[in-house]
Amino acid sequence: MAGRDLYRTVIRTVFAVLFIVGGFTHIVLGRLVPEAYAVFGENALFPALAEFWDTTVMPQIGWVTLAQAAIELACGIGLLRHGLRVRLAAAVIIVMLAAQSLIGLGVTEADPLTDVLVNRVTPLVLLVLVIPLLTGPSPAPFGEKWRRLLTSRSPRAAA
Repeated sequence: MAGRDLYRTVIRTVFAVLFIVGGFTHIVLGRLVPEAYAVFGENALFPALAEFWDTTVMPQIGWVTLAQAAIELACGIGLLRHGLRVRLAAAVIIVMLAAQSLIGLGVTEADPLTDVLVNRVTPLVLLVLVIPLLTGPSPAPFGEKWRRLLTSRSPRAAA
């Protein structure tokens, strides 16, 4: 498996796991601790975005977390599929991470430099990691990619 294919397969795996787990996490947190989402309003990059979060999103946070969970689960599952589904999931993930850089990761930091690094730069770095899923040949089915990777490295494949 070429280096690019290996990278894309690993990224698909990591982000699929992150987004599937994240989807279930939003379902649980949205029901049990909805007030935990208020921190995103506090971390918003612009005052108008903070006000929007506090006045529009937070009163509807139950539905918002369910929608977020559905989107994250769909993206995670989409990454495990092949072809256009992988690219569509990657495109949605990129949009979500771009938005995440505006509202932060929910980590409150007193130091402005740490806030920028944690809440703004981290989502953008993750976004850059996903971009290769939009390029190159159409991604093969997920299981097939790992089968090829594992068999190409096994001692039997060398014999």
